Amino acid sequence: MTGHDYLILGGFSVEAIFWLGAYALIIRHAFREKIHGMPVVAMCGNIAWEFILGLGLFPACPVYWADCPDAVMGPVTLFAALLDAFILYTIIRFGRDQFRHVRFLHRYFPFLVLLGVASAFVVIYGIMHDMYTLNLYGAEIDGQIPVFLQAGLQGGLYTGWGLALLMGLLFIALLISRGDVRGQSFYIALFMLLGNVGAFLFDIFAARQAPAILYTLVVLSLTVNLIYVVLVYRRTREVGLAPLRHW
Repeated sequence: MTGHDYLILGGFSVEAIFWLGAYALIIRHAFREKIHGMPVVAMCGNIAWEFILGLGLFPACPVYWADCPDAVMGPVTLFAALLDAFILYTIIRFGRDQFRHVRFLHRYFPFLVLLGVASAFVVIYGIMHDMYTLNLYGAEIDGQIPVFLQAGLQGGLYTGWGLALLMGLLFIALLISRGDVRGQSFYIALFMLLGNVGAFLFDIFAARQAPAILYTLVVLSLTVNLIYVVLVYRRTREVGLAPLRHW
């Protein structure tokens, strides 16, 4: 591997460390406070995306990174998906009580959550398989450099950042709707932000030339993440807790 490859791997390491840390804290708060910490819709998309790449339905390594260590990227992504499975369990176990005011949702909550995961899987996989994007990075496939590539072969670039933006918005909505910080913390918000910064570094170092839509999604996602950090910090202080001590 070259020095440039290590820069790419460094970006992925930052992404993995902080997102896995955020997942671990979400699970910790869920069991400690008996309430789920990840919005249901966000979890459905997230777990589907990670299992698609983690199970190798599309490569966790984007085809434009020739020296990508698949032995590292695939297992780490699959491990993240398994942590998401624990988060899914906390949602099914504790989430139903949050919907007592809607009889249908409360009664069929576990089934609806699993249906949401299955639907997200089908939609995201379909986008990765059926959507073709310009091969801006000159990736070689079977000895040729095609003009277009399946979205999934680009490492879930577009779907990943689309989910990142959606998750950021849904976490803010969850914080506002609850009016407190149960299931959430300043460090979860901070780790999500830093994890997405790492994802941005990975994409920029690996791709070298990125489409405008990617920068748009990145800027929007990181802006929303930063807003969420500030909101969680303020709300934590408002409820009488010390943000930096509330792990």
